[in-house]
Order: sequence, then structure tokens, then C-alpha cells
Amino acid sequence: LSSGIKFEQWMDKQLDGMTFSDAPIPLHLLATDVNGGGPVIFSKETSPNMKVSHAVRCSMSIPLLFSYQVYEQHLLVDGAILSEDALF
Repeated sequence: LSSGIKFEQWMDKQLDGMTFSDAPIPLHLLATDVNGGGPVIFSKETSPNMKVSHAVRCSMSIPLLFSYQVYEQHLLVDGAILSEDALF
């Protein structure tokens, strides 16, 4: 099980610490709250001060590959886990 921290650090460096409010285009990332909260959407409107790299890390938490992430009251895993449109 990978923590994903090295990937998040690498991505943050590539994006120069960009937050959603800094993003030059509209950006929406999805994670799933496994504590019954359903989808959690990260965007300029919902989480303007969040680093995009951290939202990507939350969204890529595929169970058995990457550890879950905690954000506010949410326990987050991959955004497609509860999606009916998942491609796998």
C-alpha cells in the first residue's frame, strides 16, 4: 500500500504549488467519501485554497494500491469508486 506522498510532492513541484483559485482553467476533481458522504468535488468554488496536487492525491486513492486520505470530516478514496460511470 503506497502513501502516494512522493507523487503528491512531485506534482506539487510541477504545478508550482498551484491552488484551485490559481488554476488558469476551470478544474473539478472528484473523490469519494467512504463514510457515507458520497462524492466530494474539489474546485475553485468548493475548495479555492486547496492545492491541486492534494486534490489529485485524494482522487487517486484506489483501495489496495494507495492509502485513503482525510480531508476535513471526509475519509476519501478514488472518485470513481461509487460512480456508475466507472470504466473498469
